[in-house]
Amino acid sequence: MSKIQINSSQESIDKEIKKYLRNLSRPPKTNVNNILEYYSKYGAINITFRIFYILSNAVVTRILALSLIVNIFNLIYLIINHKKEPYFTWRIFLQTFKFRTAYYPNKKYNNFLNTFQLSKGNRFKYINRGSDTIAYPTKWSSKLIIRNFNAIMNEFSEEMGNKSPHQYIGLEEIDSNWVVYDIGTAEGYQSKIWSKKVKHIVIFEPDNNFYEALKETFKQEITTGRVTVINIGASNRKKQINFNKGIINLDTLDNIVDEYGLPLPNYIKMDVEGEEINLFKGAERILNTQSLSLMEVTTYHRPNDFKDIPLYLSKYPGAGVFSDGVMIFNRDGMKQASGYNYYTPIIRKCLYRYTFDRQP
Repeated sequence: MSKIQINSSQESIDKEIKKYLRNLSRPPKTNVNNILEYYSKYGAINITFRIFYILSNAVVTRILALSLIVNIFNLIYLIINHKKEPYFTWRIFLQTFKFRTAYYPNKKYNNFLNTFQLSKGNRFKYINRGSDTIAYPTKWSSKLIIRNFNAIMNEFSEEMGNKSPHQYIGLEEIDSNWVVYDIGTAEGYQSKIWSKKVKHIVIFEPDNNFYEALKETFKQEITTGRVTVINIGASNRKKQINFNKGIINLDTLDNIVDEYGLPLPNYIKMDVEGEEINLFKGAERILNTQSLSLMEVTTYHRPNDFKDIPLYLSKYPGAGVFSDGVMIFNRDGMKQASGYNYYTPIIRKCLYRYTFDRQP
């Protein structure tokens, strides 16, 4: 390898040192004798100082990047604006830069990769865990499916030290005679667990891709009459909306129950991407039925859900309580926070459990 020619000017020294530092991470690597030659000719102290100056300048330049400045101002705004993110605390601030999307408090994020396997079929991809098989749309990448199911398993990992604010009622609490409405089901693992005990589950999933996958996941339960899967979502009126790069159909819950002749619910689980209040407005008859004992509804899709949802349900006799902790996720999507690539967090209460007081 030919030696680098060294000029006497400080600018040239800096230029050659930068080239040397760049080459350290690129094959073929610069001969270590080059830097020793700098030391012998210009002095170890001078060259060490110049290397420190160059590296420090590179770090400062990145720290002062415009995107970081914007996000710092967003964080300051977040601290001040408690009305929009009222559950912000300094402890949560420290967690913000650790997670891409997370629940708080969580003692740790467990890795469940060795507890399930991914397989591929002609129409679906499958997660196999014990006796349970969960179908996923084929358009989902294998990496995304594994990451998604690993995150789901962390919602069920209370026995491993985690208490997820997104954790719904467990098998030990649910009644074996209940009819369950799972409104906004996604992959369906939660209903798969419940189906082992409850009398009947009605699954409402307007997303066409997940609807087909759910029919595959619950094909045995559908055959035996324990599960019904409906390709429609619930809202305040009959309508079509754009969702997840497709068109989905919505109607009032009262109309859907009548149209499909569904049994009345004892428990409703609801995760409907911001349509929660609209769903309430279209379910007046269902919410007043004597059979309905319990509802669990997500409260993080809209900034004021933590106030609006309890306020709306308060007109029905009963009492509500939030799950412990909050949900932390990225206002700009699923971009990973790393290095100087921070994000502005959304910090919201996650789940509201309302127990209806039904007088005999």
